[in-house]
Amino acid sequence: MAVRGQALVIGFGHEEEKVALCDRLWSVGFRALPARDTVHAGLLLSREEHLQVALVSSDAPDPASLVGTLRETRGEATLRIVLTGMRPDVTIIDAARAAGANFGVWEPYHDSELRFVINRAAFDKTRGDVRDELRVPTQLAALIYSGAGRKPTGVYNLSLRGAYLETPRPTGSGACIQAEFLLEDGPVVVEAEVVSTNVPGNLRKSNRPIGMGVRFTRVDAVQEEALEKYIATRSGIYDL
Repeated sequence: MAVRGQALVIGFGHEEEKVALCDRLWSVGFRALPARDTVHAGLLLSREEHLQVALVSSDAPDPASLVGTLRETRGEATLRIVLTGMRPDVTIIDAARAAGANFGVWEPYHDSELRFVINRAAFDKTRGDVRDELRVPTQLAALIYSGAGRKPTGVYNLSLRGAYLETPRPTGSGACIQAEFLLEDGPVVVEAEVVSTNVPGNLRKSNRPIGMGVRFTRVDAVQEEALEKYIATRSGIYDL
């Protein structure tokens, strides 16, 4: 798997927690650079110019102080800071936000959430990155309609252009389907094409569930507006 970037990891007092996070970062396509302390973090930030994301433990003695030190070393334009771990008291979140933290992802979180937050943190419009290619992690249910009939599925992630659908019996690549997403405000129905599958066996990708990736081929204006609203709301839950 190609590694897309690097992420600094700091403030984890327990070695097993730090190792576990580093392993999870690798599984979602990022190389973790654990820092022993703020001095070491400063050296890494000055040496690794492509280091775009820092993860700070919410369980650190003073997360806001760590965030402030990182922010003094790197400005907002070149480093995004994610607070992670157990959700702390609101006063700690407010202090970290005031010090320069951008996002939060709280335990227990799924790898799809970690991937989304890190990718969003690494987004850089100066490189021509396209934000709407990022798929928000969801816990939605959906229905798939195809030549094989109707079957329920879970929605692993979702964007305006496509989705990854979690199902034990994915439809083959190239097939055309209709997907009905069961949003709180009402169902959204789109036409889609299956562009990839992940099935049991030697070729299975372990970093995603059994299922299939689909590309939307037809979405009317009303349905697109409903999807856009849901994606914006879902994405915003990770903002500090």
